[in-house]
Amino acid sequence: MGELPAQNKKPLTRFGEFDLLKAGAILGLPAIHVMEEILEGGFGGPGLQAIGGFVIGLCAFGPSVFMICMGFGIGGSKSSPESIRRTGIQFLLIGAILNIFRWFLPGVLQAIVIHTPLIEDFEFCLQSDI
Repeated sequence: MGELPAQNKKPLTRFGEFDLLKAGAILGLPAIHVMEEILEGGFGGPGLQAIGGFVIGLCAFGPSVFMICMGFGIGGSKSSPESIRRTGIQFLLIGAILNIFRWFLPGVLQAIVIHTPLIEDFEFCLQSDI
């Protein structure tokens, strides 16, 4: 019988469990925000209202888990200070772009249609999300 050649395996630098936790935190964010808006608007049924406070209370852990996983991803990988700085700047820009789409553009539309002041939406656009 012929011998099988040895396969070179790359050493793992990250753990899939942290990526799974990070994915859960990221995917939970839109669901929680939509549920929160439904509850604030009074559109939720009795079942959603019964569990709403408990689920929103659990949301205190979502950003913390995400930040811990991000820190582990940065610390557990081979990265240089330049790549960490570049990644940080990218995250700041992504957050700013998301705030423009989430606060500023709807605020402009609202100011045009129902003549509300735009300054509050502009202030929300400049605030941190976490």
